[in-house]
Amino acid sequence: MQSIWEYGTIKLLKDNGVENLSEILGSFIYKNGALVGKPDQMEAFPGDSIYEVIRMVDSRLVFLEDHLDRFYGSLELAGKKAKPERLVLKESMERLIHANGGGSRNLRLVYVPLEIGFHLYMYLIPTAVPDEKTRKEGASVVTHRVDRENPNIKTVSQSYKDLLQQEGFQGKFELLLVDSQGWIREGSKTNIFFILNDSLVTPPAKEVLPGITRKKVLEICREEGIKVEEGFLSIQDLDQVSGIFLTGTSIGVLPVKDVDGRAFPLDHPVLKRLKDGYEKKAAQKEQESPEEGWTH
Repeated sequence: MQSIWEYGTIKLLKDNGVENLSEILGSFIYKNGALVGKPDQMEAFPGDSIYEVIRMVDSRLVFLEDHLDRFYGSLELAGKKAKPERLVLKESMERLIHANGGGSRNLRLVYVPLEIGFHLYMYLIPTAVPDEKTRKEGASVVTHRVDRENPNIKTVSQSYKDLLQQEGFQGKFELLLVDSQGWIREGSKTNIFFILNDSLVTPPAKEVLPGITRKKVLEICREEGIKVEEGFLSIQDLDQVSGIFLTGTSIGVLPVKDVDGRAFPLDHPVLKRLKDGYEKKAAQKEQESPEEGWTH
C-alpha cells in the first residue's frame, strides 16, 4: 500500500507532467515555520485540509489580502480556533518566494487540522493557464451531478478537478457542478456567470466558493453599471442565455464555447467589457511599485 507521501508525490508529478518535484516546487517548501530544502516527496493532505491558491506575477502575490480573507473565513466556517498569525503568514510567504528565486507561478497554502493545533504548508506550483486554443476559442465544459457540502470552505476533499482526467471527461476544460435539484452551481475550480441580454446572473455567494476573480468581476460590474442578479439557472434555462464565462485565479475571465456540446457565442459586448476590465485591474496590481509592498 502506498504511503501518503508516495501517493501525494505521484499525484503532483502526474498532474504537472514532470519527473522530479523540484521541477514544480522549486528548491524549497515551507512547513510549520521553516523552509525545507530540495523536496523529493510531498504528503497527500487529509480531506478536511483547507487550502488557498494565490497567483504570483514577477514575485508579487496578486490580490493577496482578498485571498487571505477567504482563507481565514474558511477556517472560521470550519470552526478552527487555532490559526496562523496573518502577519507571520505573509512574512513566511515572502521568505518562500525569495528562497525560490521569485518568478511567476502560483503559491499554494495548505492548513492541515490536528487534534490539537495544525500543520501549515506552503509551496510554489505552475500556473495552470488555459492553452492558446482555449483562450482563443473558449472553454469546452461538461456538466456533472454532485451536491457539494459546505461550498464556502475550500477543502482538499471538495476538489473535483481529478475527474477531468477520467474517460468521458478528457478534452474538456472544466466540469460544471449541477446539484440534485438541477441547478448549475459552479465549476470544479471556477465560478460561472451567465449573460442574459445585457445583464448577468451568477449563483449566490453563500451557495458557492466565493472566488476572488468573481469578486473583482462584481466590482467591475458596479463600476460599469452592469446589472447583476444572484440566482440559479438549470441546464434547461441555458436556452435563454446569450453568453457564458468562467472566472478563476489562473484563468481570469474565460468565455465558454459549449456546454455538453451546446454552443454559445463568444463575442457578446458585456463579456468583452468584463474581460478587458479584469485584465486592467489585475495588471494594475501586478505593476505596483516595490514601495507599495511586495504583497497586494
